[in-house]
Amino acid sequence: MPVYEGTNGRFYTERDVCRQLDTNVWRLCMWDETTGKELVETESAELMMLTPVNENELPEWVELKPAGRGRTIVDRRIEQD
Repeated sequence: MPVYEGTNGRFYTERDVCRQLDTNVWRLCMWDETTGKELVETESAELMMLTPVNENELPEWVELKPAGRGRTIVDRRIEQD
């Protein structure tokens, strides 16, 4: 299951991305089949590029946790505060 890095500095699983698109929080503007990059419009009408990253390249503060039928991202920097 892919993990994406957003141009907002946050990481998202495919489950997270689908949830945002399905609930119309984000709107898909473009998807590049070759690179897997997705351009979405956020609820605040800003554009954000989502770029697939390998799980072994994620920063140490990113944790993947089971959630429903998929996984979600936990930012351990936030949990420590």
